[in-house]
Amino acid sequence: MLRWRSFLATAIGLIAFVAVLQVGTQWAVNEIGNSNPIEENAARVQLVIDELDVGLVNPETMVEARFAVANTGNKPLQLRQAPRECCGTELPLPFFTVEPGEAGEVIAVVSPDELQSRGFKHVCFHTSDPVSPELWLTVRGRVMRYAANTEDELPVLRSVLVPR
Repeated sequence: MLRWRSFLATAIGLIAFVAVLQVGTQWAVNEIGNSNPIEENAARVQLVIDELDVGLVNPETMVEARFAVANTGNKPLQLRQAPRECCGTELPLPFFTVEPGEAGEVIAVVSPDELQSRGFKHVCFHTSDPVSPELWLTVRGRVMRYAANTEDELPVLRSVLVPR
């Protein structure tokens, strides 16, 4: 009797799983069919790399990581770094424009405090590309820390190794 109940429960679970899978597949097909066509005359963002290691970072200066960006579209591409909630610094973040068919660079501004714990920071840029309205870049770096010293000595910087 116990085997029969186990078999029945397995069969009902399998039928429910197949039904949910069919509903999900039908929804995905409908979404693809109902999607809006992509604008042909629009800006298109293209990156060479999306991650940059800036090496050792001074704990008292902001980090500026430069990323190469190209515009493969027909209209000017506009990018701006998304504001962030941390660090209490309200720096004016620069606005970048890359003309159609041209390459340029964007500068991701990161506080050393943002790199301190994990050794990397994901930075978001808002773009005028309708396909990729957000561009995510990663900045890696190791923040130097002051070693303990006496009052008579100058502060000594040491590197902190962060595992990748």
